[in-house]
Amino acid sequence: MIAEHLKRLKEAKNLTFKDISNITTISEATITKIFRGETENPSFDTITRIFVALDGSVDEFLGIKKSNLIIFLEV
Repeated sequence: MIAEHLKRLKEAKNLTFKDISNITTISEATITKIFRGETENPSFDTITRIFVALDGSVDEFLGIKKSNLIIFLEV
């Protein structure tokens, strides 16, 4: 699921795995494995860095909206 979302972001930005690796300082091998879905449990830090490099949002991926978060925090 996360790999598919990242692939869409990558295609929209027209970046290569090498480009993403250079931006995030994550190895190209690790980037490739994540995008292929071969990494079952990538760290939150790693995924966040990739999302930021692709101008994506972890919140958006998880379906968190600011209005929902405010309601949750008020309870």
